[in-house]
Amino acid sequence: MWNYYIDKQKYNKDDNYVDIKLDYPIEISNYDYLKVKLCNFKYFNNDYNISQKLQNNIITLRKTPYNYTQIFNYENLQSFGLISEFFDNIDLQALKTGVTETIDFDTRVRTITGANYVLYFKDYYVETITIGFNNIFTGYVSQRIDFMKQISYLILETKDDTQLKVLRKVKYAFRQEISSSPSVEQYELIVEGSQDGITYTQIPTINPYITFQPKPSNIDYVIETNDNVILENTTPYKYYKFTIDFFSTYNPYDYKLNKLQLFYAEVVQTLDYTESSPINTNLIVEDGFYNSTNIVTKLTELLEPHQIVPTIEDTTNKMIFLNNTTYIYNPINSTTDPNGKLELLFNTKNIQDNYGIKGDVLELTRNINIYTDTNINLINFSKIVISTDLNMTNKTHNELINGNSESTGIGNILAWIDCDQAPFTCINYRNYENNDYKIQNKIINNIRLNFYNEKSQPLNIDNALIHLQIKKVNSKYN
Repeated sequence: MWNYYIDKQKYNKDDNYVDIKLDYPIEISNYDYLKVKLCNFKYFNNDYNISQKLQNNIITLRKTPYNYTQIFNYENLQSFGLISEFFDNIDLQALKTGVTETIDFDTRVRTITGANYVLYFKDYYVETITIGFNNIFTGYVSQRIDFMKQISYLILETKDDTQLKVLRKVKYAFRQEISSSPSVEQYELIVEGSQDGITYTQIPTINPYITFQPKPSNIDYVIETNDNVILENTTPYKYYKFTIDFFSTYNPYDYKLNKLQLFYAEVVQTLDYTESSPINTNLIVEDGFYNSTNIVTKLTELLEPHQIVPTIEDTTNKMIFLNNTTYIYNPINSTTDPNGKLELLFNTKNIQDNYGIKGDVLELTRNINIYTDTNINLINFSKIVISTDLNMTNKTHNELINGNSESTGIGNILAWIDCDQAPFTCINYRNYENNDYKIQNKIINNIRLNFYNEKSQPLNIDNALIHLQIKKVNSKYN
């Protein structure tokens, strides 16, 4: 009989095995056979339950941005409603309560501010005439404003960036007040859009013209209307600017803007989106011993910048994740939701068991508590599996799962040791049943013992005291 008392720290401290180097080879005759027995094993349980070694220290947060575009119904056009926005519903020439009008005499700009829109009018005569703004949005024949080429403009600003509209059609009219005109006069409406009120882009138009035929002297005025100026526009601008270009040999003051009515494409409320490439962020939990309290504290630290709140349900011990991210579509500067879809990835069986996840992906829907499938389990490992390279007569059989990418096959198992004690306590195994195993080896020069957990992962335990026994048995008598 040969007894070997091994301190793993002596030669194999940081390995996942221990080599027992025999002083002399063990040799037996054909009439003998050998048995191996693990008599005693002691281990100080200092292996962290979350660590890089166990590959359970990284949760990956995957963010898939959604790029939104509004869907418009270009066949169903709606009025901007500028009459009800700025003017009283009874006295259509009086500004409604709450609407303000200011005049900057230096720039000659009138500013009319309503609940939803702001109107800017470059008024050539504002220095000398301070009467109120004529309500040209009605189209009444008596309503008119002086609108001069290269001087006058109207700008309509939408105050709420989330309510921007796609202007698609304009109705406008000019009133000719010249005493007589023997020639044809033509006006062109020019429409521009801007997001900042500084840089404007001209919007292509179809049929933007008004044409005056020669006017006889016995008529006080003539109004010409174009009710079908179509804009080839698909952009919801914050600012729309209106100016006039005209071709006339007569005094421009004799032509007044009599009507301006605006129509926008109706928004289909559902926003269409496309997905951008996912962005992965590794959330790293430092190696250590964690329980249900400090793991939540650590996850809160990692997830708080991403507006995700982790908690544990008291009665089931399940993890709960709450996605508190928000998003409001803004066609100017917020067409992408960076948190369109949030997912937590648990990439190894070890980490899935730790957090109670049955798959490898947990999608976090906004503003809904997302529960893990089962309770958390923060035990570093439940079993220490000790195997040997000796050739057993009756091979051991196992059906262990693979916990991570380091999992591997296991040889003949000598012992299956409970490892459920608290951290920093000793795991003691004594072979009270006197289990031993017949081996086929006739010559032994070296014995290797390998260490695994119950998920087939090699364990680089840094300490162990081992008593291994090899016994020779004469086959004639046994």
